[in-house]
Amino acid sequence: MLLLLRDWLFPKVPMVPLERDSEGYYVGFGRCRRHKTLRMDDEEYRFRSHYRMQDPFNCVGRGSSAFPKPHIPNSFHMEQDELFKVIQGRMCYVCNGKEGVAHTGAVVELPKGAVHTACTTWAALSFFQFWCDPTSEEDVIVEFTARPGRGMDERNINSAYGIFNSYFVAQKPVPFLQDMVIWYEAASAPGHFPKPFAIMAAYMFGGVIGRLAGYRGIYPLYTEQEAGKE
Repeated sequence: MLLLLRDWLFPKVPMVPLERDSEGYYVGFGRCRRHKTLRMDDEEYRFRSHYRMQDPFNCVGRGSSAFPKPHIPNSFHMEQDELFKVIQGRMCYVCNGKEGVAHTGAVVELPKGAVHTACTTWAALSFFQFWCDPTSEEDVIVEFTARPGRGMDERNINSAYGIFNSYFVAQKPVPFLQDMVIWYEAASAPGHFPKPFAIMAAYMFGGVIGRLAGYRGIYPLYTEQEAGKE
């Protein structure tokens, strides 16, 4: 009875498995984006994301969103340095209040604590930063790296994309508390507030209230899918 009351107060959607294509990518959001892990160990986590430019979720600029109510959040990582390398196309981003455009071959470094935007599909929530340049005619391919390799890592990223894709399939906005749980479990925090307050908010709303409400940052559905990919 208590669980029914909890889930009525804090509604959720069924988790949907991510598809895997012939190249080993996880595919979601109406096939508008895909990602796969390139390296996962204690020193480094690196994954590649491919965004289809013909898809309206990715090609309309900063307001792009895979969700009914687009909102591009800011965040920062408490324990990891991050960088992204543009393999193809152009990506726009904001870091510490400054907007930039990264072209093919560019590498953008984000030291831990740097406040940055989240990406185009909000499929990119707190860790999948930036949005596709709407004037680019190419699909955008980017490699994201986090050092050390724990916090925002393979389990967290696969679960986050799976969660966001599930809400996309259900055509429901991602609940605030679900966002906060994912941020907290990735050792990240919202970037809209002074950092001490943001860290406290991530702990209270993500580590305590969100979990009590029944939200998770890691789902066995997605971690087991990764473990059995071979």
